[in-house]
Amino acid sequence: IVPMYHPRKIRKTSLFLQKRTIASQIYEKQPDIELCLPILSKAIELFGQRCSATPSSKIFDFYPDKLSTKVIDLDLIWLDGFVGVQIERESVLDILSDLGFSGTFKGENTLTCSVPSWRHYDLNIREDLAEEVARVYGYFRLPPVLPNVNLSTQEPNKLLTTELKIKKYLAALGYSEVFNNSLISKDLIDKTSQLEKDHFKLTNALSADFEYLRVSLLPSLLQNLKNNIGKTDLPISIFELSNIYLKQKESSLPDERSTLSLVTTDNFLRAKGSIEALFHHLNAPNIKISPLSKENIFLQKQRSAQIEIGDKIVGVIGEVNKSISHKLDLKTTPVMTELDLPLLLSAILPGYSYQPISQYPSIIEEITIESKKLVGDLLQSIKESDRLITNVTYLGSFKSKHSFRICFTSQEKNLDQKSVEVIKDRLIRLA
Repeated sequence: IVPMYHPRKIRKTSLFLQKRTIASQIYEKQPDIELCLPILSKAIELFGQRCSATPSSKIFDFYPDKLSTKVIDLDLIWLDGFVGVQIERESVLDILSDLGFSGTFKGENTLTCSVPSWRHYDLNIREDLAEEVARVYGYFRLPPVLPNVNLSTQEPNKLLTTELKIKKYLAALGYSEVFNNSLISKDLIDKTSQLEKDHFKLTNALSADFEYLRVSLLPSLLQNLKNNIGKTDLPISIFELSNIYLKQKESSLPDERSTLSLVTTDNFLRAKGSIEALFHHLNAPNIKISPLSKENIFLQKQRSAQIEIGDKIVGVIGEVNKSISHKLDLKTTPVMTELDLPLLLSAILPGYSYQPISQYPSIIEEITIESKKLVGDLLQSIKESDRLITNVTYLGSFKSKHSFRICFTSQEKNLDQKSVEVIKDRLIRLA
């Protein structure tokens, strides 16, 4: 009795059970089912030669689902165009015959080929036959001719272009790019307060250190930071731009999202300034940093914020949770940033707008406003309150009093102090 098994199930089961046998390696490659009878006949012959044995019965061959012969038509004119050289009809037939095919000509330019049983599963279309002919004929005999095709201008990939732009600018700001494996260990998942069930686990992991697809770049970056503290001067600023793999409710496949993550031992204000400068460089000016609307496991709630563009939350920034720093044995509290690149791309403006420099002098005034509003909201309100306000700089705060330096400019006339005072009074009432 010679059983035949499903090759995919054999391979999956042997890998799952970690049982690799000669039998499993044979059956997972789907051996030729037609070899059963010839091999049995050869075994009987060898028994007779070596042991003087004789068969005790006739061969019983129970074969209910006989393998049908697969037939493929090969157009010889098409073959010449496909390989780029004209091959004699008889040469094509000889090559295929030597490989076990039986072929007959159907008309002048069509060769009908019967596929041998040992190639039944990997030969299906005429391109498969053409590859066999070209391989035996000799690839070195095929002329190196460039294909005649119409080349159209391709628009550069916006995501790749933006990624390169981000990497160059962050390097100019003093950040170093790192490259980490997309797989992490369960130990790192536990140390960074993540849940194992949120990660895709490899069925056949080569090492316990590379077992789960990461859902955030930050654990790997924090590990990089730990490995480099004490080996170089502070501050250490690193970033990674790569994919994360999120589970989806409607699909068993991961959602691969391009993500930018930054970690620095510098203070929060410098990290925030770097992000604002990056957004300005990318022409995404309408950035807003506001308190977190929901808790983030990586961040200290009172020392973190979310990054918004319009009504979209594109990322978070803040100091790393102290419990995570303690578990990773970090001697400092780093500041981390994580940005969703596709959302960031959608917020980048397609071009810049220009206006002429005013021929009239500007008036610069400093003003202190008492308000319970967030500084960012107050700053935005001042900018939008009057068209004569061309620039606003935040100077500092004391309790609920906030100081700003405001630049007033007109394209039409010289401004007088009276006009500026009217706007300032309106700003104080606005607060």
